[in-house]
Amino acid sequence: MVTQAPSCRILSSIGYILLDSGRAIAYDDEMEPISYMDGIGKAVRVRRKQLHIDQQTVADLAGVSRKAVSDIERGKPTIRFDVLARVLTAVGLKIDVS
Repeated sequence: MVTQAPSCRILSSIGYILLDSGRAIAYDDEMEPISYMDGIGKAVRVRRKQLHIDQQTVADLAGVSRKAVSDIERGKPTIRFDVLARVLTAVGLKIDVS
């Protein structure tokens, strides 16, 4: 029996990410698809700048390295999920899995 993966959205000021059936697709506000890691990175960068904090401050708040924050913002596709989750939490973004 094949089960369907839950939908997942990353809520941000630039759009959202949908993970459905094992595929991740990010959409901007105009519903144009963008690379999901690029979308996450853009969301983190936009939110960090809205908060007027630098990458090192985010890293300190999240308990990760500044390089990890930089890698996320640049859309590096091999970021560990736990690191990503801590960074998203540090800048006030949420992952909604339903």
